[in-house]
Amino acid sequence: MPLPNSLPWMESADAKMIRAHENIEGIAREINEWFASIDVKMYLKNAPDLPAPWLVVHATDYIPPIRLSILIGECVHNMRSAIDNLVCGLALTLKPTCKCRDLAFPLFKTRRSGMKRPTNR
Repeated sequence: MPLPNSLPWMESADAKMIRAHENIEGIAREINEWFASIDVKMYLKNAPDLPAPWLVVHATDYIPPIRLSILIGECVHNMRSAIDNLVCGLALTLKPTCKCRDLAFPLFKTRRSGMKRPTNR
């Protein structure tokens, strides 16, 4: 997936989102491999007092591989980093000399008590 044609200070956010999409593809592959490796038994159950039957699924190996959690964690981290870079990009759009120090998601218009005030406003 090529980098989109965006503002120079948004290239980092774009790259992180592209990496997150690559991770999502890796997650899908890992899930498919895991599902192909487990033994799944399905039973159709019914009862005379219920109008419709229901399907019971039993998997012999229900613990997903550790690599799956690593890929999901990296994907979430990259998306969160992209949001932080987006906040910086928006600040640079409004004020090109902004250094983006102390700017991160979530960004508030007014300061809550106890929160550190961003120095570059």
